[in-house]
Amino acid sequence: MKGFTLWIGGAELAGLAAEVEGLLLERGLAVERLDEEDRGFHPPPRGEQRADHLRRLARVCLLLARNGVAAVVSAVTPLGRLREELRPGLDPFLEVLSAGDGECGEAAVTVPPGEGVEAGAGRVLRVLERLAWVPSLPGAAYSPSEEREIEDRLRDLGYM
Repeated sequence: MKGFTLWIGGAELAGLAAEVEGLLLERGLAVERLDEEDRGFHPPPRGEQRADHLRRLARVCLLLARNGVAAVVSAVTPLGRLREELRPGLDPFLEVLSAGDGECGEAAVTVPPGEGVEAGAGRVLRVLERLAWVPSLPGAAYSPSEEREIEDRLRDLGYM
């Protein structure tokens, strides 16, 4: 499978990167999550230092994707000229934003405000399947984690 960059921006989508990472791992993909909050990136607040930070992050994504890894980024979305500068080098690239954010762009998946993390991750996964970046589960109505959850619940209720 070819690598790609999935850039998840917006504070409203906190937790989505980890959920998507789990779903991609269940599909057997090599995945690396780059989260500014969890991984100690500690980005500068603004200005040219912030732009340099995002350029470095994009470079890491490029290297991962080039080597067949799905890079799942949870970081502020670059805006304006910086976005135009970074996107071409990150092909294939998909951006996920909250529907309330401006400048969604043509390549963005939007997650409605208030949609839960699991539902948002499912929405992202369906888009990745349609793009053929992620293998579909043939004949499966549920993801492996959903199937385990259902089986656990059925066991708890005494049906299994």
